[in-house]
Parts: sequence; structure tokens; C-alpha cells
Amino acid sequence: MSRPRKPTHLKLVTGTLRKTRANPDEPKLPHGLPPRPRDLSPSERAAWDRFGATLTKMRVCTPEDFAALELLACTYAEVQDLTAYLRKNGWTYQTVSTEVPGGFMVRPHPEAALLRAARRFLLVMLGRFGLTPSDRPGVNAGPDPHSGDPDDEFKSK
Repeated sequence: MSRPRKPTHLKLVTGTLRKTRANPDEPKLPHGLPPRPRDLSPSERAAWDRFGATLTKMRVCTPEDFAALELLACTYAEVQDLTAYLRKNGWTYQTVSTEVPGGFMVRPHPEAALLRAARRFLLVMLGRFGLTPSDRPGVNAGPDPHSGDPDDEFKSK
């Protein structure tokens, strides 16, 4: 998988933006949290609320990010559910061996492979929202509209 494209606002800040390669019609969307889908399970709703609060503070989510945020919340809940299952039942199980009379084999639970895949995807989704320490420096949320003097906008005019 190739490295994702660097956002235009980051190119501008770092000084690597070339006007000939910039997209003048790039959409500029307002920050905000999309409405929570109604068909989420309780654990998915809890994940949505938790990530929604964090992304709102970071000012990196827009209402148009509903599908990505839903994938993030559902994947996080899936990782939690699979982890709980494996903690309760163990990572392996025993089965009777047909090759050795009276023998048995120890096999990994299929849920272990599902958990590994879900964790990999969760890490990708966390990175897309800038929710990992290594991805956070690449996120530029812009200035906080609630910081500083509220009269600044009138003083500059």
C-alpha cells in the first residue's frame, strides 16, 4: 500500500506546495461531527461517542466523514469484542487428531486471525484521523476559533 497523498494545507505550511500541481477546486469542508447512525450496537455507539469527542476537540472531522468514522467505530468495537472472546476462551483449542490414535492437536481459534486483521485495519483508520502518535504531527486542524480575544476579529477590520 502506497503512502497517502499529503493534504494541500500541509504542503502550504511546509513550503512544498507547487501552484501548478495544486487543485484550485479542492473542497473545503466545515468542521463538525456527523450524526450517529441509528443501527450501531451499544459497543459501536460507545466507540462513536468516544472518537467523536476526540475528533471534535481536534477539529479534524467533518459531517461528510460519516462513513470513515462509522468504519473506525465499528472496527474498534470489533477489536474489543474479539479481544474479550479470546480472553474468555483462550487463543487456542484442542481437537482430536485422526493421524495419531488418542492424540490431539492444539489449534488457534479462528477469532485470533480475525482479531489480527481487525487490529491492522484499526491502525490504518486511526492513522487516517491522526489518532496515533506518529500520524498526529501530520494533522493540521487550523487555529482554534475559540482561543484568544473574541474582539480580535473586529480589531483587525
